[in-house]
Amino acid sequence: MEKTMRLRAQHALARTAVALGLSIAMSSSTLVAEVSAYGRLPTYEDVTLSPDGTRIAFVTTVGEQRSVVIQSFTSPQDGHRIAAGDQKLRAVMWAGNDRILMIADDRISAEGYRGTFDMSTVHGYDLVKRRTEAPLQWIAGSQNAAVGFPIIRGSSAKPIVYLPGSSIGGKDPIMLYGIDFERHGGRVVHSSPTPFASWLVDADGVIVGESNYEQSKQTWSVRLKLGERWTQVQSETVSLDWPQILGFAPEDGWAIVRRMPGDNASL
Repeated sequence: MEKTMRLRAQHALARTAVALGLSIAMSSSTLVAEVSAYGRLPTYEDVTLSPDGTRIAFVTTVGEQRSVVIQSFTSPQDGHRIAAGDQKLRAVMWAGNDRILMIADDRISAEGYRGTFDMSTVHGYDLVKRRTEAPLQWIAGSQNAAVGFPIIRGSSAKPIVYLPGSSIGGKDPIMLYGIDFERHGGRVVHSSPTPFASWLVDADGVIVGESNYEQSKQTWSVRLKLGERWTQVQSETVSLDWPQILGFAPEDGWAIVRRMPGDNASL
């Protein structure tokens, strides 16, 4: 009798071990992703809320095809989808509550040059009129080629939008354009003699600072607008990976500067 009970206990233990092994194997298989998943593009990217918080915009990808989707929280039926194809979208930004800006990698042709070039382009989308826009093409002498991200200031009701772009035939290669979306126009508000410029713009849309990198001299410099005059406040020699001004710091009179690790200079 005792031997029979031991055998039954051993059989039960064996069955439990087999069941546990199968359970672990099945659990492990569900935790290991397929190889194709590691090279797959994200399903959702660049998720961003409108300034008033009533809409959400994001990039969605199916296969190699991207789309920008805009959905209203208050009116679910008010949805928008803008096809972007296989272009790489660098950013989606709100310019007020009724317009988004999309920065994408693209191949464009430039007047006076042969062939095409890899550049960034900027397109807008008007949610009220449900149409796309190419704001840099509204300005004579410019091409739809961005050299930096849009600078958006002002209020959500009246946004002020600046686009850094390249110029054709101008004395300076880089221009900062002020965009008028209502009139489909724009103007040059500032320019740079070098292609490596960035600007500091305050909350009211006033340009108060500029940084430049002069490659031939390997010199990075910063100018600030003090009153009505532009004054150089800093200059240093940088052979590679020059600093960039990112914006204002929380403390008055300070700016945030991105530098390479080990560079302890401050602004």
